[in-house]
Amino acid sequence: MKVKRLEELRIWQQAREFARAVSAILQRPSFRGDRRLKEQLGDSSVSVLSNISEGFGQPTDRAFAHYVTIARTSNNEAISQLAVAAWRGHITEQELEEFEAKSCVMGKGMTSLIAYLRKTDQKERG
Repeated sequence: MKVKRLEELRIWQQAREFARAVSAILQRPSFRGDRRLKEQLGDSSVSVLSNISEGFGQPTDRAFAHYVTIARTSNNEAISQLAVAAWRGHITEQELEEFEAKSCVMGKGMTSLIAYLRKTDQKERG
């Protein structure tokens, strides 16, 4: 893997922007009365970013792939919670579609990264 710093990793950049966008909508007054959804959505969107970060610091590609797999499941969780947010009127259908598009791009990127890491399976990274 040619990426030397976490910040260079495209999927991390995308996850950071996704988490920022989710954080922005969670500031809306409508979420005040829906604390549980707000917490779950905030946690899952940050979990995508956090697990990619944790994985990048792992000593092997196999371990990194494991963390990216967890990030991918958090991505799925976040988009499901965004659908609930749309049903409850916290975000518009158009906003949901925009989040779904971002989520899909991230999911494909994570799947590709996982496949690459499993193929290379370097025992010592860095």
